[in-house]
Amino acid sequence: MRGKNVATYQKIIVPLDGSGWSERAVTHAAKIALENDAELVLLHVYHSPLAEYADTLALSNQADMVNTERDEMKRYLIALR
Repeated sequence: MRGKNVATYQKIIVPLDGSGWSERAVTHAAKIALENDAELVLLHVYHSPLAEYADTLALSNQADMVNTERDEMKRYLIALR
């Protein structure tokens, strides 16, 4: 590849859905990120059902539920390391 510009990755985003397939993709993406000195971003989107029950839940309970979900997600992502 002498004399040619080779594109490298700067940022790799891996969407996670909790499946084994997506978790195995992290291993491959991490290897590519290391080879290219790229940033690896793990992305998990969570839809909170709280909006559907907003009228029946106290605000303090909503905050507790959100914090609990956030803590669980952090543990999940850390476990993927």
